[in-house]
Amino acid sequence: MTEVTTPAKPDASLERIAQGLAAARADWKAFLCMVAKFPRYSFTNTILIFQQCPHASLVQGFNHWRTLGRFVKKGEKGIQIFAPRVSKDDDGHKGVRGFHAVYVFDIDQTDGEPLPAKLPTPTSDGEDATARAHIDTLTAWLLETHGCAVTLVHNPQADGLYRRDAHRIELEPLSGDICRLGTLIHEAAHALLHRKDEDRAGLTRDLRELEAESVAVIVCERFEIPRAAGLEYLAQFDATPEAVRTHGERIVRAAQLIINALDSRAAAGEA
Repeated sequence: MTEVTTPAKPDASLERIAQGLAAARADWKAFLCMVAKFPRYSFTNTILIFQQCPHASLVQGFNHWRTLGRFVKKGEKGIQIFAPRVSKDDDGHKGVRGFHAVYVFDIDQTDGEPLPAKLPTPTSDGEDATARAHIDTLTAWLLETHGCAVTLVHNPQADGLYRRDAHRIELEPLSGDICRLGTLIHEAAHALLHRKDEDRAGLTRDLRELEAESVAVIVCERFEIPRAAGLEYLAQFDATPEAVRTHGERIVRAAQLIINALDSRAAAGEA
């Protein structure tokens, strides 16, 4: 990665995205899909990638692409993000001492060796082994890590509910596997973000639903889970830069927790 002396200002990117969000909810979903592609990146870096290269699907530094047998095309402009500056203190301990701007490049800006093919995408909304495995993983993680039980309860009015008083998620047993998985992710987001009174302070029901469904969009996009996202709440979203930052950071953190849980258990199963 190449260090530069004049870093871009994240706030300018927030302004641009906020203006887009105020006009069309499609921009919000596009940003959530961007987060899904880069679940290890911070909120600010994801904002910067989205603002500079909205179609980005896989970014790496110049030298990292070379190790993968790919090379940045001549004349391509890098995407500027922030990386931690690590150095030793007087006692010899390493730590982050600030941040500096670096350039990354999207795969479309490179030529070279092909990357491994992606895994097949589940398409059925009936029985689906992959979706069931994700449901089992997420159910176990919620109970073990957050003390939140997941139960099957017939409810003709909703595919799922998070009961805050009992810290319990109820899912409709008649739903197909993929629908149930998307609902579980949505309700898990409520359990992570909206259990405590202090976490709900100042949040209307619409904003709570916006946060939970945004998390579901990110996770479902990450694992290629079909979902008809219910983002109608965005119509009432006050898309100022401050609101984007506040809600965006909460959404990204919750999505990262769920993605990490599914990734780590999948890795353990393959080991």
